Amino acid sequence: MDLRNLQIRIRRPPSRPSDLELVEAPSPSLTNGSFLARALWLALDPFVCASESDTRDGARPGDLVPAHGVGEVVESRHEVFGVGSLV
Repeated sequence: MDLRNLQIRIRRPPSRPSDLELVEAPSPSLTNGSFLARALWLALDPFVCASESDTRDGARPGDLVPAHGVGEVVESRHEVFGVGSLV
């Protein structure tokens, strides 16, 4: 299955929408016990970007934006979560 892996990455500590960029990256290879999910809903919180970083100043350029969401499994090598599962 050919899926695009779009990632939201930080350009600089976020304060404006232009501080984020949308990047297309290769989809990860599945290993036993893993699955690939297509995001249906994402919750992006600017506070999380600043607070979940290891640096004193918060998020660093190039970091992925942390988010919580709901997705649908599109490929699976997991015993419990098969294709079509909502996670």
